[in-house]
Amino acid sequence: MRKSQIIIFISVTICVCASCCAQIVEIRPLFPCTDKLDEPYGICSHFTQTSWDYPYQDSLIQITKDLQISNIRFDLWLPYTEKLQGNKRLSIIQNVVRKNVLENIGQLGVLFVGWKNQRAWQKKTEYLNFLDTMLMQYKYVIPYWEVMNEVNETKQKDNVPLDSTILSYMSVLPITYRRIKKANPKIVITSSGFNDVYDGFLDLMCKNKSHLFFDVLNFHCYDVPELFPERFQKISRFMEQYKWKKPVWITECGFSTYAEKKSLSIVKTIEQKELEQAYRIPRIYLIAFSYGVDKVFIYSLRSRENNEYEPEDHFGLLHADLSPKPAYYAYKTLTKMCPNKSTRPKLEKNGKVYIASWKRPDGKKVWAMWTSKSVVSVELNTKGKYKIFDIKGDEIHQEGNDYNITPSIMYFVGAKNINIAN
Repeated sequence: MRKSQIIIFISVTICVCASCCAQIVEIRPLFPCTDKLDEPYGICSHFTQTSWDYPYQDSLIQITKDLQISNIRFDLWLPYTEKLQGNKRLSIIQNVVRKNVLENIGQLGVLFVGWKNQRAWQKKTEYLNFLDTMLMQYKYVIPYWEVMNEVNETKQKDNVPLDSTILSYMSVLPITYRRIKKANPKIVITSSGFNDVYDGFLDLMCKNKSHLFFDVLNFHCYDVPELFPERFQKISRFMEQYKWKKPVWITECGFSTYAEKKSLSIVKTIEQKELEQAYRIPRIYLIAFSYGVDKVFIYSLRSRENNEYEPEDHFGLLHADLSPKPAYYAYKTLTKMCPNKSTRPKLEKNGKVYIASWKRPDGKKVWAMWTSKSVVSVELNTKGKYKIFDIKGDEIHQEGNDYNITPSIMYFVGAKNINIAN
């Protein structure tokens, strides 16, 4: 998971009539994808860790359903920090999977990258035995399997060259793929969730033809949502260069609301970060969907909050006591405005303003508008009756056609057409 410092962008610049003479850029999908969203919403949760989310699983599953989230990503193993052995460890995984199945929650199980001091490729026999055990029990109930988390991060932890890491990963990826497909050909296998795409790892994977051994390319990103397209374009160029195409998922993204030791006001800083987290989540989804990403998993559902200064402890939509952060309401509003089976959002950029539009299953058209960090004053041309909602789902009552567009999304529901006046 992600432990690095995250830079926030909460400075605001006022731009008046920024759309005048602005170039309009229309976005088109870069990857194979469905025309309508198909169970696109996912969340990461530490269900198999007794020191994190396992004791709260029943409540968290219900919260997941309330948010209209279709899929939960969790470790299909227990970390070495869990002081459990043998059948007790396996029973925890079994309990987690069983409850998810009973609640009809889709599951993305992450196969482990290794033990405390050794990787799966260093203990291949033990790893494959564990894989066979998991397949024997879950081959028909876990539809999605991820072959290890952030493999490219092991190069730093193990102090080995990147090309050595890819060769090590390729020593277990093909056999893992074949064993899973033999157990159940319908299982969707994702690549390791790469920690971003800028370290050369994906290039080496393509050169080693690793794309033959997964169904979905999967990566992680914790940047500002409007910078995600740089990754999409880079991935698309690799696909074109090496002549292959696969669907793309993002299985970790989000924003940490941890306190900063150097901050003059910790409370104010946390409040600002919680708002920034809420602002980012719907923007991540709408941008990713428009570029052709089929599923996006936010990291994470619940914050552990053991240490107020530790970023890893504060990524959740919920606090440790399950009370919601603003991001919870932003997520809930998004899935109401753009539910499963909506048409894939179309995105255009008009100057500094992003405009996404789609049609919901109920037939209503929805428009969403935002900026990355500025406040932009615009005049809108509208056709048809509509209502406006903020990221919390509260209705906005406003007269006239002059609007301030900000990093906090506004949803326009029911209009036949909306555009920025020239």
